[in-house]
Amino acid sequence: MVVRNASALEKRLRSPLRARRNGGRRKRNKTGLEDGKTFKLYCAGCALLSERDFDDMSVSRFAKAGGCSVGAFYGRFSDKKAFLDFLIRETFRQAERRAEHALSENAALKTSFEKSMRKIAEYISAKFAEEEFAGVIRAAIKLGFSDPKSRAPFDEYREAVTERPIGILAPHLRRGSETRVREAMQAVFGILTDAVISRSVQLAPGTGCMTEALSSVIVEIARRRGKPSPKPEKRGRQNKEKSDKVDIAAPKSSQKKPRRRKIAVI
Repeated sequence: MVVRNASALEKRLRSPLRARRNGGRRKRNKTGLEDGKTFKLYCAGCALLSERDFDDMSVSRFAKAGGCSVGAFYGRFSDKKAFLDFLIRETFRQAERRAEHALSENAALKTSFEKSMRKIAEYISAKFAEEEFAGVIRAAIKLGFSDPKSRAPFDEYREAVTERPIGILAPHLRRGSETRVREAMQAVFGILTDAVISRSVQLAPGTGCMTEALSSVIVEIARRRGKPSPKPEKRGRQNKEKSDKVDIAAPKSSQKKPRRRKIAVI
């Protein structure tokens, strides 16, 4: 029997009878990137999100851009939301792997603190400058307002990338300064995310101006702010020395005997 439409094919694949014939298991198509059609849908989806908002696109638009039928799309994803979640998850998973390689401790930069931070800021800024990556970020944030799980891959990516600079900057960091590096990276991701959402032109990701701004922010927070305070012992000694100096320099007038008052006899 020839199936004339995608909806009939979808019902046929999901029928309980076919599930029983397959040993109680439903036969499903591959949903990973190893599947050729899924990979084409993924690439097409990223390209479309770099240009438009996902609310302006339908399943048929994604399917057409991916070179497959609507039936083939539904054979892999239940709806558009499931496809977008898959697209977001795979994008940030790949980005995290690349960041681990590019910002590995084995490739630590044996330069000054400022130059190391500039290289880190330059790498992250260049990643956010990729149009397809930026489009996925916008989709993840927008979907995250209604479903936090949709934004979870982006948050996990940020946390993973934030830990990389700590290993690279270990030779330059003082004890306990890892927290300040995390605060600096939080500020960096905040600036880049805002630039991506607002589609900033003046301070766009990937530009030299953005790299300079991010480097300055990181150095300011990670190094200048939060200098270690003197140890309690040293502080006590300093206070004791100051008190000794005060006692030595005390005016002699305070040690003079009080003058006797003359009493007039009438």
